[in-house]
Amino acid sequence: MTDRLDFETRLEERVRARAALASRPFDAAAIAHQAAAGNRRRWWTGGFELPTVRPAVGWLIDALLLAIAVLGAVAGIGALHLFQRDPIQDLTLEPPSDVQALVLSSRDRLPDLPPVAMTRLDDGTATSRIYVDRSGAVRIEQYASADATEPDTYIILSGNSVGSLETVGSEKVWVVNPEAIGDDPRIFIPNELASAPITFDGPGCDLSRNEDEVGNGTAATGWSYVGAEEVAGRPTHHVTCGGSDLWLDGETGLILRARSQHHDDSGQPIPGELRTMEVTDIAFGEQPASLFDMAPAGVPFVDDLDAYRCVRDPVCASSPPSERPEQHDSGVPGNEPTNP
Repeated sequence: MTDRLDFETRLEERVRARAALASRPFDAAAIAHQAAAGNRRRWWTGGFELPTVRPAVGWLIDALLLAIAVLGAVAGIGALHLFQRDPIQDLTLEPPSDVQALVLSSRDRLPDLPPVAMTRLDDGTATSRIYVDRSGAVRIEQYASADATEPDTYIILSGNSVGSLETVGSEKVWVVNPEAIGDDPRIFIPNELASAPITFDGPGCDLSRNEDEVGNGTAATGWSYVGAEEVAGRPTHHVTCGGSDLWLDGETGLILRARSQHHDDSGQPIPGELRTMEVTDIAFGEQPASLFDMAPAGVPFVDDLDAYRCVRDPVCASSPPSERPEQHDSGVPGNEPTNP
């Protein structure tokens, strides 16, 4: 009979040896196979090999070894994930050698902007939501407040056309201007992200070149570099010019934050008061095609918005105004009244 002490000693050595192997996660399957094979005695009958019924101790050992192997594999996978880095978080920003080129490239790179959705907040209250399609189409929704769940209005820029949801009395109507723009719709995103009340009126504080102006080489020469900062979870370049500041996304060049002096009605700066715009949420990825439908379901289509309004206004219908009201260009096509 085998001495019990000798048996336990050999058993302990065997378990330790296999536990050491099992600590390597990628050997787990091989270890389990070896454990099963090493503890099996075979009988031959009629040319076929049959395993014997195994004692309870053998099953206990195999269960222990399998548990160790599984734990080793899990530990290995966990360690692997520790070395997998988030590509957004890993974007490293070196100070630009040419700040002027950095600022001007923000607009130049827009035609390459991939599909994205972002939320913009003005002065912590008014909200807009911007969607970009792979085709280049852009949808801009305007919300009355940060808590609103449905937009008050929205516009869609697609190809050369601009469609807008307008309100006539209590009715919503859809208006399309088929030849409103001649550029890639994504070019107009900065007009929305850095529109009024944000101003960049200092010398050399331009955001783009004006090809029709003389001395165009001075465009954006007033900007200076502040440093790298995080906005909406993304690394940005912070630049400043004439008391106004921009935070440009390090990967796409998008304006993710803007800040400028608050001015009164006469255009004079109000000491200590600033206006801000900030992208609070941004997510890259394909957007639903229905967002860019230029014929939205359930909304009446109107060719001439002014005529449509006039028909529903008894005063206008009986005596049309001889002059149109003053218009203010917001920089985004479709945000101004439609010409008759």
